Amino acid sequence: MEESLEIAIVGGGIAGISLALGLHTRNINVKVYERGKSLREIGAGIGFTSNAERAMLALDPRIYHAFKKVAAQNASDWYYWVDASDYSGDGMNGNGLSEDLIHKMDLGPRGFEGCHRAAFLDEIVKLLPVERVVFDKGLVDIVDGENSGKLVLKFSDGTVERADAAFPVAGGTLLNVVAFVTDTNPWPFKEKLTAPGTKSEAVAAFSKFHPTFRAIIHLLPEELSKWAVFDMKDHPAPTYSRGCIAVCGDAAHASSPYHGAGAGFAIEDALVLAELFENAAGKKRGDRARMVRAVLESYSEVRLERTQWLVEGSRFMGEMYEWQHGRDRERCRDEIEWRSRRIWDFDVGKMVVDAVGVFEGKLDQLNGVH
Repeated sequence: MEESLEIAIVGGGIAGISLALGLHTRNINVKVYERGKSLREIGAGIGFTSNAERAMLALDPRIYHAFKKVAAQNASDWYYWVDASDYSGDGMNGNGLSEDLIHKMDLGPRGFEGCHRAAFLDEIVKLLPVERVVFDKGLVDIVDGENSGKLVLKFSDGTVERADAAFPVAGGTLLNVVAFVTDTNPWPFKEKLTAPGTKSEAVAAFSKFHPTFRAIIHLLPEELSKWAVFDMKDHPAPTYSRGCIAVCGDAAHASSPYHGAGAGFAIEDALVLAELFENAAGKKRGDRARMVRAVLESYSEVRLERTQWLVEGSRFMGEMYEWQHGRDRERCRDEIEWRSRRIWDFDVGKMVVDAVGVFEGKLDQLNGVH
């Protein structure tokens, strides 16, 4: 009887735990190595559009239900884009300020729902057996195991683990408010992505916005955090796999948040990987390492174009929201419409079929089938 595949996931964030659940549900041996003493998510809220929800249902329906459990239920099925900025002259409504609807789209029942990142992570980690997650495991190096055909993972505590494949992944009444200000100066902190901020800075930055939005800013606490927004547009990964190691989620295609789709794309990544490994587990393996490489190469080929398009598109949307590409409202509506539909209406089932087809083709090549 052949030894089962062993998959190591380095990092216990939403992407890592979702992938682990997808693999575990498909009876693939998996272990998550987290450098912290516990799992935790920080940052702004998180939302999932319809493509991500369909991927959750296919990956493990419990992930979908965990999200719905903690999601804030919207009163409307519609998603709105509103201009509340200061126009020169008389503005769009005659008083120098505009609060105009630019576009709205129907997202289906309950619309574009969001939740607190930590609340979602807490729910999905409950679904994973406790022995599948190991804490205080800071990865130092990954090397080929030579004759064993496995990867050797070396950790900062001196311990060593072996796996067939490894994935480094990026890991009351509340109102989630995220306010963006473009600053062309270099980020001054090399070792961290956050800096202290103040409410007065935010008030000054949005002083010319519509009173409704200024009122929201005034609800913020006195002490705030500034978050640097970086993406991989200028330095895209040429591939998401190398040998028996692959990256997914933010580790593969870190994006700015202007499409609200980065986490959802990580769920899509996890679905492809889980389905490919399930397919591989049902085959006679022979050379395990070559089989794993075929899985990871197939994943990379299927996911590369869509995910890197998101990185580019999200940056463009952020610039457009600030009118950096002109104030053509009709063009703005058109860009919002087609880009959003490309994300939301994506066929995750076809994605899986395509990935399996690529994988089968690679196996045929390995086996000398033409």
